[in-house]
Amino acid sequence: MMFFILNRLRGGGLVFGYDLPWVHINSVILAVMFYLLDGNIYYSALIGLLYLVGESYGWGVWIGIIAYDGKHNYLDKEASKTGITEIANFFINPYKYGWMNVALKLSLRGIYWFAPLLLVVFFREHIDVVTLVASIGILGFGFPLAFTFAYMTSKYGDMNRKDFDTPWEQGEVWYGAMQDFVILLIILNQI
Repeated sequence: MMFFILNRLRGGGLVFGYDLPWVHINSVILAVMFYLLDGNIYYSALIGLLYLVGESYGWGVWIGIIAYDGKHNYLDKEASKTGITEIANFFINPYKYGWMNVALKLSLRGIYWFAPLLLVVFFREHIDVVTLVASIGILGFGFPLAFTFAYMTSKYGDMNRKDFDTPWEQGEVWYGAMQDFVILLIILNQI
């Protein structure tokens, strides 16, 4: 299990002083993992591509709001083209229930990132429907929870590492651990 570190690096980690294109590296690693699982190069390439597309921008404002206890504007414009803002605002009033609205946006963003990828894994018969729904739930609803947990635990001191000092960076580690858990569920589904 390695995405607890790889997800932090994807978020902007330096390795030996170099800022590598971790999102691309992570998508290749994921594609290779699924090639070993399935043996189909096209399926594996699709998994890597879906990870790359799903990871695209559009969540920074929401993470900042949760990771730093609402010290940002709840009415963001960063991700207005994804439709997530409109969906969340339809269900939860951002003026009245700001944090809940942002948590829903981040949950929808996590679902947008991973649901297409997990659907491919499901249709390739590597997971059952229960694992599919659980995995989408973990990676959807776990997204705001990871950054909420990072915010809460960051009050008790940092990790004495310059690349893990902020709640944002710690949230990336927590969310990466959730990705590792879902990968473990997929592997266990093969047994």
